[in-house]
Amino acid sequence: MPDSLFSIPDSVTVVAEARAASGSVVSAATILWSSSDASVASVSPSSGPSTTIVALRGGSATITARVGTVTATKAIVVAQRAVALTVAGTPGDTLFSIGDTRTLSATARDSRGTAIDPALTQWTIDKASVATISPTSGATTTVAAVGNGAAVVTARSGGLTAASNVAVRQRVSRVAVVPASATIAVGATTQLVASPLDARSNAVAGLPAATYVSSDSTKARVSAAGVVSGVAPGTATITVSLQTPDGVVTTGVALTIGFPTVADMAVQDFQFTPTIVDIAAGGQVRWTWTGFASHSVTSTGSGPLDSPTQASGTYTMTFPTPGRFDYFCKVHPFMTGTVIVH
Repeated sequence: MPDSLFSIPDSVTVVAEARAASGSVVSAATILWSSSDASVASVSPSSGPSTTIVALRGGSATITARVGTVTATKAIVVAQRAVALTVAGTPGDTLFSIGDTRTLSATARDSRGTAIDPALTQWTIDKASVATISPTSGATTTVAAVGNGAAVVTARSGGLTAASNVAVRQRVSRVAVVPASATIAVGATTQLVASPLDARSNAVAGLPAATYVSSDSTKARVSAAGVVSGVAPGTATITVSLQTPDGVVTTGVALTIGFPTVADMAVQDFQFTPTIVDIAAGGQVRWTWTGFASHSVTSTGSGPLDSPTQASGTYTMTFPTPGRFDYFCKVHPFMTGTVIVH
């Protein structure tokens, strides 16, 4: 049965006697001592009636006492037994973005304070929905945030355990707005959608709705739901704000408001709707007949508008240069309209 040493550098002293065939002690005999693996257990002194065996690392070794060709052996096992286990980590207990990581290290020590082989340390986590760990054995493990909440990471070595609390609480780093900037026409609308993101661009849930404020409501108005309406040509900035547990996070959406490049007019019985339309130079206007009577779109004076007289169908005209273009219906002259090109 081998002797066991449970701490490094535990030691044990062994004694050997040389005897003659008659059984009497040969006191003048020189006894030499050796270890089959001096990295596991050393012997000192290497000669004499006794030697001290010192544990150096985990493993096994055979200690041999020799007198001439006669030998005697003793098996030694060094098996460190943990009496203390500690866990340390960086950068802190709380991870603020999904995908953030924290490294934990475990140190197990025997009764003499010597560190134990880290391969003997096993790692577990109680809530995989909050964080994952990898690897699950060894001196260190990496904790990666996967969801908001709290979890406990436990290291085990021998019969000992040590734990580290890990919290994941996403912190809003910025507010992403789609679109990030926009060009809209007077009278048109566009929807802004705000998304709170952490530092790794993961969406952060559970926050109140964003608020929207226009820098110039004479150019662009915005509703509480983030719908922007073009009012007049020019520029404006929509400030998007989001209240978070760590304070207010804001961003700006730059708007350019201009005249539309496409406009639709209805030819009804007996009016043009709308009566006046504004478009940008190079824009296009389309008239669509929706009534039952025949009508025309005809320029007043020498303008370019000259549609067929018809009761259905469409008529389209492109206006390459700025100006005012008045028109009427040849069949019903009281029907008038205007295209203003900017």
